[in-house]
Amino acid sequence: MLEARSVAVVGASVKEGSLGRSMLEELERGGYDGEISPVNPGYDEVLGHRCFPSIGEVPGDGVDLAILGVANQRIERAALDAVAAGARSIVTFSSLYEDEPPAPGLPPLTERLAAIVRDAAIPMCGGNGMGFCHETMRLRATGFPTPDHLRHGPVTFISHSGSAFAALA
Repeated sequence: MLEARSVAVVGASVKEGSLGRSMLEELERGGYDGEISPVNPGYDEVLGHRCFPSIGEVPGDGVDLAILGVANQRIERAALDAVAAGARSIVTFSSLYEDEPPAPGLPPLTERLAAIVRDAAIPMCGGNGMGFCHETMRLRATGFPTPDHLRHGPVTFISHSGSAFAALA
């Protein structure tokens, strides 16, 4: 996850101000030089990158990191698709909150998503988070604005607070 050489951006978009566009802009702003594969069936290209209709159609043997910028109603399917496509890690910003309680006997979305990644033996960052920035790798796996010139060095900062993340960045 933290040293991903290939990233699939599920939910990529050309729409100004959208999370789908911001995820790609942040990868570019950080100077990420790995393979970037936008995923959205509505586009052939997003910000100059070839766009794929599904993560399963991204060439290669799976991506190192799947950034899932989709709504709660689609996050479980997106995670299952990422695992089936060979993704080796996942980031999601979704709150994982369900408007309606799950069907009787069905665990909450948080538990279902945790089971998906646990069964696949892959790490996941999120939900209800801002992702991460790994400046040495120039990898900004976030959909939220970051400063143009973050410095890298011997410090790791882990926070549950989005405000602290933004302020310290």
